[in-house]
Amino acid sequence: MGDDLIARLIVQTCRQSGLSAVFTELLDFDGAELYPTKQPSLVGKTYGVAMLSFTQGCALGLINGSHVELNPSPDRVITESDEIIVIAEDDSSISVGALAQIDDSVILPVTRPVHSPEKTLILGYNKSLREILGEMSHYMADGSEVTIVSDVTNPQLGYFDGLKVNYVEADSTDNHVLERLGVKSFDHIVVLADRERFSVQKGDARTLLTLLHLREMAKRQGASLNIVSEMLDDRNRELAQTTDADDFIVSDKLVSLMLAQLEENPELSHVFNALLSSDGSEIRLHPAEWYVALGVPVDFNTVIAAAAKHFDSAVGYSIVSQKKIDHRLFGVTLNPNRTQKVVFEPGDRIVVLTND
Repeated sequence: MGDDLIARLIVQTCRQSGLSAVFTELLDFDGAELYPTKQPSLVGKTYGVAMLSFTQGCALGLINGSHVELNPSPDRVITESDEIIVIAEDDSSISVGALAQIDDSVILPVTRPVHSPEKTLILGYNKSLREILGEMSHYMADGSEVTIVSDVTNPQLGYFDGLKVNYVEADSTDNHVLERLGVKSFDHIVVLADRERFSVQKGDARTLLTLLHLREMAKRQGASLNIVSEMLDDRNRELAQTTDADDFIVSDKLVSLMLAQLEENPELSHVFNALLSSDGSEIRLHPAEWYVALGVPVDFNTVIAAAAKHFDSAVGYSIVSQKKIDHRLFGVTLNPNRTQKVVFEPGDRIVVLTND
């Protein structure tokens, strides 16, 4: 499970920074957590109504035994055997009330950009690489291209339908190698930790060196690089944050947190399997302007209603100005106060469960 988890998070996070913060929040027993809850007053009502009936907690799906429906259609009728999967501070804090009032004037028409091929650069190598490429082939548009740079000789990477894979045998920590790659031409850059060949500290030191090279290159070229890095030791995160990478995935920490969650509540294994599957719904951080007007006060009930028009379940937001203050959570807030108004600005994003 560990390698699968990390591979999926790396692929999803390299395309949308902040996702690791969302999963850390869900897993770390501090703040927002997942709870299945029975709500008799919502039986016979639609999922769309249920989303707007919680006064504490945010709905993201339904579970019936081992069957999980993340982000079901707003028209899906809730039955007696359904539990609603809710993000809440504690199961005792979950509450349902009257249908929330929303402000239709700030909800924007539904528009979605067309997915186009992407170019990704992967620096480094570890045993998760084949799984990472497999996940990329599921998530990225046909014609996407991945270039891998590592000093491993002749790795067996396999074939991935719709995804062109290039392999460059070279030292990914070498500044001259990075210069020749033309890094600013890539949409995403992933720096992998080599946890098989090196100790934890040496592996993170190599990652940090690569990130420092990339930061200097970006400054010199006036480029904006989208970089996600895998770290092995959470204690090295603060040092790594000086490199301006967009996000960090601390592999062992996330795996440990998930195992602890499942030990506490085994029923959640079905939910996490669904969350991390490349099929069906997934967590995304979409631009706030896809849903609501920028620059005006908006409460979260209205955000939920706006997202439902896209057939998405909104569960939080990411405020770009807060990212600079709280590096650990990248400005992400899950299960926010439903009635407190927020003014979204360019760069702010809504955390949703989506099928798109």
